[in-house]
Amino acid sequence: MPGVVHNGAFRHARHGVQRLVSRRISSIWTDCSAAINFNQLMRTPAFSAGAVRHELTDKMNAIPAVTIRPDMLEKQTLFRLASLAPDQGASFLKIMDWVAEKLRATPAEESA
Repeated sequence: MPGVVHNGAFRHARHGVQRLVSRRISSIWTDCSAAINFNQLMRTPAFSAGAVRHELTDKMNAIPAVTIRPDMLEKQTLFRLASLAPDQGASFLKIMDWVAEKLRATPAEESA
């Protein structure tokens, strides 16, 4: 019986002076799900504060098809991309651009 194959595209945040630190901050999977990896984001200077992760959650929850519970601010959370209307997909991409800008604008980690 053939197994299910999952594959995905990952968005990494790279920081580091002495050593390159890579964090998988989001994932898009072949089963049409997307993950926001709060557990990795919280390890970056830009998202180490709970208030900033909460701001990201508020932005994501403004998309009608997405619900991220407050208890997920330190975990990986998944949602179905197929449930997004075309304009909601654009909103998701804008939020990911916001995340990338915050990461770029924050001084790099010294080590992991």
